[in-house]
Amino acid sequence: MSKILIAGGSGSIGKAFSKIARENNYEVKILTRQKKLCTADSSYLYWSPINGELELNGYQPNHVVNLSGAGIADEKWTKNRKKLIIDSRVKTTKFLITQFKKLGYQLDSFISASAIGYYGDTGDNLVDETSDPITDEFISEVCVLWEQAAAEATSICSNLTILRISTVLFRGGGALSKMDKTIPFGMANYLGNGKQYLSWIHIEDLCHMILHTFTLPEGHHIFNAVADETPTNFNFTKTLRDVINPKALLMPAPSFSLKLILGEMSKIVLNSSLISNEKIKQNGFSFKYPNLKEALKNLY
Repeated sequence: MSKILIAGGSGSIGKAFSKIARENNYEVKILTRQKKLCTADSSYLYWSPINGELELNGYQPNHVVNLSGAGIADEKWTKNRKKLIIDSRVKTTKFLITQFKKLGYQLDSFISASAIGYYGDTGDNLVDETSDPITDEFISEVCVLWEQAAAEATSICSNLTILRISTVLFRGGGALSKMDKTIPFGMANYLGNGKQYLSWIHIEDLCHMILHTFTLPEGHHIFNAVADETPTNFNFTKTLRDVINPKALLMPAPSFSLKLILGEMSKIVLNSSLISNEKIKQNGFSFKYPNLKEALKNLY
């Protein structure tokens, strides 16, 4: 049985991926900073990147999935928060790779998360994995540094894959938990003028995509984790409204209000992201939920 080690496994994506991986007959261990949890549940292993501690207890994974990172939109981007967002990705990734080097472990694959924020505001231009980052934007800077750290994993694995993840759709958290709040009460808010493109992926497709990358040939791979259909923010909101409460009114949340409330972080919702997924499909991956309405119907 192939073995998987997940960093960042306590988040929504990590939990969903753990479940799907086990259903596909993988043995899964999750890294945690809570020692008590390791004692209570053998599926957890202790680590503390800050203290330089990693206790694998002899567990030798075939695959490492690195989903670590402080929430991008959880708090305002103060100087300290920005540092935490970067360090929780870059330093953690480097720590993992360094520890595996010290142990002399050679992995079949190392999968590292990144984000489509790498591309910045794409406007109406379709971009793919060969497109350059917009390095004057914070999230793009984060992704560049994150991917550079992950690139060092080529020394400990035969297959390094970086997934530039779009807005992940799941119930009870993430973007949908912010977008669906008022719809049952009769109001659906699109953001700004609503013309910006919003790339997305169903959480189930993302989890299966991670598993799919285990089967790729040796090399350094980069893929966009986005579904086929890319609606504008207005059309995304309208589709979400139609699924939850078709009688709800479509109303704008003005750009100036979002900028006032969120500051620089408003770029997350006001930037346009028109992203190609042709490369992952050409490498044999098939989406279960390529269409937004069907994805939302499944979730709701």
